[in-house]
Amino acid sequence: MGKIIKISKTDSPEQTLKALKQLEKKKQAPKTKSLAEFFGKMPGVFGDGLTYQKQMRNEW
Repeated sequence: MGKIIKISKTDSPEQTLKALKQLEKKKQAPKTKSLAEFFGKMPGVFGDGLTYQKQMRNEW
């Protein structure tokens, strides 16, 4: 869930910028791994990639 900041009419521009900067700091979450980072990471499970593809396509 996101963080909510409250800015009132009496806040100065400096206070507003300070609150927005704190929000930006919170927004930068640690980078999660994507599926692309795992491609080719399972040696030996399927053997040679080309051979595996040929076997899968010959089944139909």
